Amino acid sequence: MSDKKVFIVVGSPRTGTSLMCAVLSDAGADFGVSSESWNRTGGAFEHPILVGSYKYLKRIVFLKKFSDTAVRKIEKKLSKNIHDLFEQVSFAKFPPLSHMLPYYIKKEGYDVTVILAYRRFEDFALSMLIKNPSSVKKLKEDYIDMYQTGLILLNIHGGCAISYDEIINESETQWIDALAAATHLDRDKIADARFTRNRKKIEGENKFYLHDPQCDSIYAELNKYKGKAVAKNRSKITKEDKVEPKV
Repeated sequence: MSDKKVFIVVGSPRTGTSLMCAVLSDAGADFGVSSESWNRTGGAFEHPILVGSYKYLKRIVFLKKFSDTAVRKIEKKLSKNIHDLFEQVSFAKFPPLSHMLPYYIKKEGYDVTVILAYRRFEDFALSMLIKNPSSVKKLKEDYIDMYQTGLILLNIHGGCAISYDEIINESETQWIDALAAATHLDRDKIADARFTRNRKKIEGENKFYLHDPQCDSIYAELNKYKGKAVAKNRSKITKEDKVEPKV
């Protein structure tokens, strides 16, 4: 078991997770990958070990319907990957099934802090549909599931919630204080990193509105955490606990 502090960037794809990681990396966070690997269209900062763990997370989701024994075998492989990863780094990001990661990482004894990246549903859907075939119905389901779960994870593990719009809008600075408090990175370095990344022509989209009561409600709830560093819930999760994650 380890009590090493680790920081997990959680969020749906196309919600600013890679931009968040670029700012963190420039401010001194170690993701184990080059900070120059990020681009605004493709995303990055996903460590190869964590990418290799995606297959285990998918299998766990599938096999939980049929066999606890099979799940435990896969979890042992995931456990090894988690230890291999956090022997090397303290920060990690992996949007697909990222809502599952804090549970499994804390289960291995690490002290997890969540950095929840989010954006308006309209902007998320627009960005996703530009790059991937899907439907608004499916994207809505994914968005609601991710950010309802994300809010719970934030209140379990502590950390902060930061919107894409906050990062690209230079008049917004409260999130910098919250991120510095949550990660113990230098505030001025975070601010400088945001300025540098914004100088590379990260621009806001032309806004349009696709009102959905559920998505709008979740976004409003997320915005209540602006500028706040959320304290951890001190309930312990260990390998011996019987708590199972909901997936």
